[in-house]
Amino acid sequence: LGEPGRTSTMACEPNRVRLLCMLSLTFGFFIVEVVVSRITSSLAMLSDSFHMLSDVIALVVALVAVRFAEKTHSTNKNTFGWVRAEVMGALVNAVHRSRCYWVIHQCNGGGDSPPDAPLAADE
Repeated sequence: LGEPGRTSTMACEPNRVRLLCMLSLTFGFFIVEVVVSRITSSLAMLSDSFHMLSDVIALVVALVAVRFAEKTHSTNKNTFGWVRAEVMGALVNAVHRSRCYWVIHQCNGGGDSPPDAPLAADE
């Protein structure tokens, strides 16, 4: 990879095929879960389907990073080409996941203590 003009297409091909396979499976499960949750009025299944959507977004980011890595050539200035785009894709996914965890934390009260409720015996 350090030689100018050399590509990393061979190294990225198995990753791209795996990512495409996982993306299609995950997106398929997302669609099925949304449809079944609407039919059965299941809020739990609907929330799990949006968890699957989060996984679909992460796989799309990884696929874009792999495409960047396989389509570019190294030069004297960029000795690795865009192979390090996979690392940036992982960073984007980590930021996205941390935002999701922050939203869940805020939905659960954000660490605040619950309000005091009067006991039945005190009334």
